[in-house]
Amino acid sequence: MVIFLSGPDTFRSRQKLKSIRDRFRREVDKTGYNSSTISGRGLKIEELERALISAPFLAPKRLVVVEDFFAAKPAAALEQQALALLERPAAESAVAVFWEGELPGGNRKAGPLRTFLEKSPYAETFNRLEAGALVTWYRDQAKRHGLKFEPAALQQLAEQAGNDLWRADGELQKLAAYCHGRSATAQDVQLLVADEAEANIFALTDAIGQRRTADALRLLHEQQRAGVAPLEISSRITWHFRNLLAAKAWMADRNGAGNSWSLAEALGLHPFVAKKTLGQMSNFTLAELTTRYRQLLALDKKMKTSRGDPATLLTLFVAQPPRRP
Repeated sequence: MVIFLSGPDTFRSRQKLKSIRDRFRREVDKTGYNSSTISGRGLKIEELERALISAPFLAPKRLVVVEDFFAAKPAAALEQQALALLERPAAESAVAVFWEGELPGGNRKAGPLRTFLEKSPYAETFNRLEAGALVTWYRDQAKRHGLKFEPAALQQLAEQAGNDLWRADGELQKLAAYCHGRSATAQDVQLLVADEAEANIFALTDAIGQRRTADALRLLHEQQRAGVAPLEISSRITWHFRNLLAAKAWMADRNGAGNSWSLAEALGLHPFVAKKTLGQMSNFTLAELTTRYRQLLALDKKMKTSRGDPATLLTLFVAQPPRRP
């Protein structure tokens, strides 16, 4: 079986790839020993041959995922070699999945492998959602996160976040955490939906993690002077620390093996956020992240129950250097 997933909507195509991996692990390869992922950039045909032709171990099939093969604009000869491998009888013991983002366009003629894959009955193209389909996706994805919307709020979020579903899913997660079971309002969307402040929060968490307390306080006060409410700042910092904690634990389970794409897929993050999160993880130990995240949850509770001035509480959190165990 050969599956071809492609298109500019990488959020939905990555979700599809994850569902394929999960189903393969659940129904075919409970040991987890028969799945591999290969980067198509600079691919050596010998590497692909080993993955496709090797006999599966204690399972009837192997799962081989090849990512970004066409992004590197491979020569026709390499495509022909790859196609020949897929057509070999020994490759029938493999389920091959070719995953691509937006395929190269222009006047470049499709090579033999791409032509073969596009004709596969298991080829699926993920174009960006528009209009009603986009709003339906927002509504369904919100349900997955346990989030309800007032009608105007859902439309407002769809208009602001648009069809970048990586960003949209991150906004839905933040709103779900912020609303705690109640329906999100248009005011909630206006308060929390990310804009250029997102980059400032990354800078702020960078400063916290690198023990640059003076820089962290300066960045915090800049946002406060710009009119960003303490509760909004706290919610954004909490969201980023939750991502850091989840990513740190995810990487630890894999003994440090993983990249930003696989992290984005596993945690449902925008690729940009996943890349930044991976870069920040080295600033913290897992124990530090756990402690800081618990402190943020306690801070959120204090802010929402009027136990202290929110701006002061936030300043004290940022000023307190994280302790190394």
